[in-house]
Amino acid sequence: IDGSRSQRYSVAKKMSTMAMSSVAMEPRLFETWRCWKKSVRDNGTSQYVLAFTSEKDYHGKFAKKLEVKCKHTKADSAGVFIITEVAPKVCTVLRVQSVDLHIHLPMPLIKSQANASLNWANEIQNKHKRNGKKVDAEVRDAFVKGIKAGGYKLEDAQGDIFSYV
Repeated sequence: IDGSRSQRYSVAKKMSTMAMSSVAMEPRLFETWRCWKKSVRDNGTSQYVLAFTSEKDYHGKFAKKLEVKCKHTKADSAGVFIITEVAPKVCTVLRVQSVDLHIHLPMPLIKSQANASLNWANEIQNKHKRNGKKVDAEVRDAFVKGIKAGGYKLEDAQGDIFSYV
């Protein structure tokens, strides 16, 4: 991401005891390179992009091997978070992430972990939940202000429709 900030990030995660083999019980070491950037959209609202990938994809001048003394298995994760301002106190969050634990896991365990990931997203949403009517009013107000300021551009087909009116 041009003009972004970046960081190398390493974290070890203890694996669930539900896993069935001794290899699956080893902690997984995630070494990632992440970068983030704030941009201003055409309508004047802010958008933040946080992208991350395996540290092996980082070829910068600060690349060096992390020394870990405990028993572990390397794992990989890559993804992107996009946080987009809709109104002054309202945003959307898009999260796309893949994880490779470098092991074959039984389907029930995969489903359990997928549910845990979705539960995490729901917990974040519930933690920041606000009155729906207030949020709707804020989004409407921001949209109307954007229209008045000319901050929203119409697609060609939309422009054609409005030219008939």
